[in-house]
Amino acid sequence: MARSPSTPDRTAGYVTAPPTELWVIERVVRRLVLAALLLGCALVAFERFRARSTCAAGDGGPPDAILVVCIDTLRADALDGDASGPSPMPGLEKLAHSGVRFTGAVAPSSWTGASVGSLLTGLDPLRHGVHVQDGDARLSPRVRSVAQLLREHGWWTFASTSGGWAGAGTGFARGFDRFDEGFDRRAPEETASTWRSSRPSRRPCFVWLHTYAAHDPYGDKGWGEPPADAAERVQRGRAIGRRFHEAQGDDVAGARRAFLLARLSDRWMREGIEQELGVPRAMELWASCVAWMRGGWQADPADRAVVDALRAAYRAQLHDVDQRVARAVAAFQDAEPGARIAVIVTSDHGEGFGAHATLGHGLDVSEDLVRVPLLLRAPGVAAGRTVPARCGLVDVAPTILELAGVAPPADLDGRSLLGLLGPRGHGRPVPSSVHPIESALGLDGPTSCRVALRSDALAAHAAFDFAQRRWVAEQWFDLERDPREARALRAAPPASADPAFAVAWAELRSRVERRYASDVGPSPRPPGAGAANVAPSAGAAVR
Repeated sequence: MARSPSTPDRTAGYVTAPPTELWVIERVVRRLVLAALLLGCALVAFERFRARSTCAAGDGGPPDAILVVCIDTLRADALDGDASGPSPMPGLEKLAHSGVRFTGAVAPSSWTGASVGSLLTGLDPLRHGVHVQDGDARLSPRVRSVAQLLREHGWWTFASTSGGWAGAGTGFARGFDRFDEGFDRRAPEETASTWRSSRPSRRPCFVWLHTYAAHDPYGDKGWGEPPADAAERVQRGRAIGRRFHEAQGDDVAGARRAFLLARLSDRWMREGIEQELGVPRAMELWASCVAWMRGGWQADPADRAVVDALRAAYRAQLHDVDQRVARAVAAFQDAEPGARIAVIVTSDHGEGFGAHATLGHGLDVSEDLVRVPLLLRAPGVAAGRTVPARCGLVDVAPTILELAGVAPPADLDGRSLLGLLGPRGHGRPVPSSVHPIESALGLDGPTSCRVALRSDALAAHAAFDFAQRRWVAEQWFDLERDPREARALRAAPPASADPAFAVAWAELRSRVERRYASDVGPSPRPPGAGAANVAPSAGAAVR
């Protein structure tokens, strides 16, 4: 899809280094930092040992249960207050005060399947197989999930999600003794009761819950009794859908504004749109809005008002989202009085409201789309701490394994968050990538894989162009001076400024190039993830 003339040029300030120069830099830097990386590995191992002894052995061994709650589409700043008042999520704020809040956490992608795959495996999306946003996205059969690893060590595993990209169809039921997709359609207490009644006695338990409570359409999701005006809102949605379907000329912009506001912020009007047009046509019209969501909205003040309304609707629902999650955590704790339960709460990606032009998610890897909340409360872990060091969702799986006293596979991309709690704990460069959703929608939009790498001090962005088979739109940010990545640096910093970052950047680019080396096109099928975290028997059925 061609960029509209009214769409701002987002490539201004980008820097692209010649391929030969990049190859030389990579080769020199790899040799220079090898010894430093080996020393760093030794220090990390030492810190992990200290953290393990503090968290597990020093406090009665592994917990009785580990509960992971993933809140789909929850922005990192959702827990913070703003000019309108205090935090809209007091339950999560309380959890943060009773545990550790990792404020430097980033997701490996800006869409659910890729990020959840990393949450459950400790592998980057480019390795675990769920990377392209299409119906073929599946967890590689050669990858073992954290649920499989725990079950092999005697843990009972339970998951309740809400389907979609977090469902069994993406391969995420693998390793769970019990898996259902009804979490959002029943009270949290009912899920906890089901867990308690089905759990074998005297066995440690791993639980994963996934909710779409913060996802669009914002606000009431229709899980309870319909509101009194539900039928009226459905009829309004039908009228809005019909208007956009028939719109021509000057009416297109206004019809699009009404369509997007209804579809993204009102569950009942969205139902009316789909009743009027049918789901396929409704999706076609939504796909036609992608260029607008990429930044086209900035050209018209009336469009900006829609963005402001969507932001307000998202924010207004957060108290209800908080209450639902707080009830779930409390219900699982109350179901096992006296049990030692470790709790991890996070999100799979954020949501854009124009800070970097993009709206929604799944289109880019800008900071508002991949920065996520990450909270940990566990026996033996000191409460009330905030850790700003860079980390990622890919670190959750090795953290779970360490809490459980299970040795993680050596080839994981993530590392345990417990290593950040010691005096020598420090962040590291963490990658994010996305194959933009245009390919899944059959559009002519960006034909590139977008990537970013973030450390505590630096961020780098680039896109691998499939047609040209080269890197374009490279951009760098100084996060110490510009944490929201609003002003690109005029030039890339020298590799010597941060050798570890330079090596990680070269490795990320190399991984993307290998991923798309022979499989380039608008919607390539995800290849296998190689030998990463391979199941013991390749021929055995993988659950």
